[in-house]
Amino acid sequence: MLEITEKEIINNRGQIRAILGSILNDSVLVRVCLGNQPEEYSSIMLSIDDKHRIITFDELHPIDGHYIISKGAGFTINTRNSGVETRFSSKVKEIGIEDGVHFYKLKWPKELIYSQKRAAFRVPTTQDFSGEVEFTSAEGLLINKAKGRLQDISATGFGGLVANDSLELGKNYKAILFFQKTPPINAVVEIKFLGISGSRGTRRFGAVFVSVEGGTSKIPGLVNRIERDLIRRGSL
Repeated sequence: MLEITEKEIINNRGQIRAILGSILNDSVLVRVCLGNQPEEYSSIMLSIDDKHRIITFDELHPIDGHYIISKGAGFTINTRNSGVETRFSSKVKEIGIEDGVHFYKLKWPKELIYSQKRAAFRVPTTQDFSGEVEFTSAEGLLINKAKGRLQDISATGFGGLVANDSLELGKNYKAILFFQKTPPINAVVEIKFLGISGSRGTRRFGAVFVSVEGGTSKIPGLVNRIERDLIRRGSL
């Protein structure tokens, strides 16, 4: 199965806060490297203090990692959550202990390396299967519709371009996918990837299907038709 990676360097404070918040809320296990040491340790994020720009992590495991930490030490954190890999570096600002368990307060990262890895084969849209998508709130709220251009699709999700600030990372939306030569597809999707805001007013997005009206079985058939069109054109 082909694995595709979309990588972004995130340095917008609001986007960093949203990604870190997702790691915190999902209690994701993180891998930690200390300085230039080759060993990896595990931890979880305990809290985020956006106001004071502090992130707190739990005691390292195995515990021997704790004994080589000092104030100012470098931390490199890697984690993967729902197909999205996040990596960033920071330094220890404070080492503390509560109820016999150590914790570490780290400085807010200047940037995140944010990569979406997908195991599903995703095909680019073609001239005969060009597509658009229309997003509305999945909670039934009255919001402006967000319209985007589809660039690729797989059996599990799709990606494309959408106007800056029109979608929120990790949020569910009702989506209608419009393709030439096929009826509209109504679905509920979750936004799993948002690229940095572009100078032309658009940004990359990646979404996964939560549910599809009429069942998900119609999606692989559409992907196969697009794939055959690409082969016919000599583009695959």
